[in-house]
Amino acid sequence: MSEPRELADRAERAEAVLGDACHQVGEDATRRLDEQDGRWQTVAGRLTEWLRHAEAAERAQPRIKQVKAARAWLRKFTDELREARLKPIADQSQMVWKLLCERSSVSLGSVGLTGTATARKVVLDVSVDAVDAPAFGVMSQGELHSLALSLFVPRATHKSSPFKFLVIDDPVQSMDPEKVDGLARVLDFYAQHRQVVVFTHDTRLEEAIRRLGIAATVQQVSRQTDSVVRVVPVSDPVTQALDEARAISLDEHLPDDVADRVLPAMCRVVLEAAFLTVARRTLRVAEVSWRDAEDRIAKAGPLTGLAALALTVKQDAVLDAIAHDHGTWAKDLIQQCNAASHQKPAHVTDRKDLIRRTERLAKAVLAR
Repeated sequence: MSEPRELADRAERAEAVLGDACHQVGEDATRRLDEQDGRWQTVAGRLTEWLRHAEAAERAQPRIKQVKAARAWLRKFTDELREARLKPIADQSQMVWKLLCERSSVSLGSVGLTGTATARKVVLDVSVDAVDAPAFGVMSQGELHSLALSLFVPRATHKSSPFKFLVIDDPVQSMDPEKVDGLARVLDFYAQHRQVVVFTHDTRLEEAIRRLGIAATVQQVSRQTDSVVRVVPVSDPVTQALDEARAISLDEHLPDDVADRVLPAMCRVVLEAAFLTVARRTLRVAEVSWRDAEDRIAKAGPLTGLAALALTVKQDAVLDAIAHDHGTWAKDLIQQCNAASHQKPAHVTDRKDLIRRTERLAKAVLAR
């Protein structure tokens, strides 16, 4: 056993070492507690903020149902408002479709919109023989083209549009003759309230406009040498044929033997155009379908056949009917025009008089 003094020295030295160690541990503990406090202060602040919102949400819980109900009402009202704005366009789309596809087995029902914002799409109610069917799966190319026009034209002519004109490029493509007639009626309907301009290479629309008696200005646009664009008015077939015949009659250098054959033949074209116009008008009044009417016209034959169809008499009695309505001079004129095509023509003693008589009879026929 050591001496008491030595023992006391060792105890003092141990106490110093232990005190330093305890002090170091205390400092480390304080530092770590400070670090933990720094980390939890941010989380505690976020928790405090979340708790504030949670308490506010809890207090507002009774109003959530009201907000949801108001939102549902607003969506419903928005849909109703959109449908109300769309209805005039949808109604006109159905009207245009009926005119374009009067005899089609495909029926166009309601036109609506689904979706929201930029994800909206048009929904079409289409049926075939009263059976619901997908639109694009049952329509022909002509019907699809008619459907596109049915949707485009009412939208383009809506009262909110700042443009008071409608321009359509080649709308006749893929259309059968009956749809062309319907297109002419559609364009005439919208032309009552705005300017309608149509570009087309298809002459069927021009023919339908004339046959249906629709007022329109027809211009022929052609590109000449050096890309010079030439625009000339196009008259009706009777006037155009008559102008051509008159121009030939005024040619002083035209030999008599040529004039004797050419002029009556050209006058015959004038009269055929006049009787064809009246024949189509007569068949339309009798509510004969376009296809049946064209079949009858094709079977009627040339001048006298067309005249018989226009006057609703038998072909062997048509000359007498013309003489009765217009005088024997009209009968003689038709016989002269026919003779130039079927046998040796008689000499045309007065070219201008032939043109005048042809014009007189053509106008009289058209005035029926």
